[in-house]
Amino acid sequence: MNVLRVTALLLVIVVACSKLSHEAVHKFYQQSRSNGQTQTGNIWVFLLDKGPVQTPTILSDRAIIRRRKMNMSTTDHDVPVYDEYINKIREIVPTNTIRATSNWLNAVSIVDVTREQLEKITQLSFITKIDIVAQYKRENPLPTQVPIKPNVRDVPRAYGSSYTQLQQMGAIEAHKQGTFATTR
Repeated sequence: MNVLRVTALLLVIVVACSKLSHEAVHKFYQQSRSNGQTQTGNIWVFLLDKGPVQTPTILSDRAIIRRRKMNMSTTDHDVPVYDEYINKIREIVPTNTIRATSNWLNAVSIVDVTREQLEKITQLSFITKIDIVAQYKRENPLPTQVPIKPNVRDVPRAYGSSYTQLQQMGAIEAHKQGTFATTR
């Protein structure tokens, strides 16, 4: 029952606030721990900058040629997330909990963060914002059985390739009831 309350609380928070501050994330963990159980969550940690000035040398020659053809210059988005920032975060959380890094967002996604780890992460000077990873659960699950088209071997030979059209018009059902159309 408590797990359902925590899940419901998480969904309400995520829907109500797409961008949460450090304080809001702390409140979430404080409320979710009120039952005495350790609660973990998935977060995005947004970083202050890309670290010391770097040149985007990570682009391949082919990518550079392609950009020149399109008159595109390199941007900050091409520069990877600063490794020292990632290493500082790894000192706090296990390496296998870092799900992804995003050059475009200049952020790190971390799974199963505990409250204690979150508190340590918020103390880092290069953190600008922390968001809870948005989650979605389908309300109506997909049907387990997909309607199957009739097998060609199961179609009565009298109907041939027009079986599907006749079925859509209701002619097959009419024939089963003994009604047939005739011409004079």
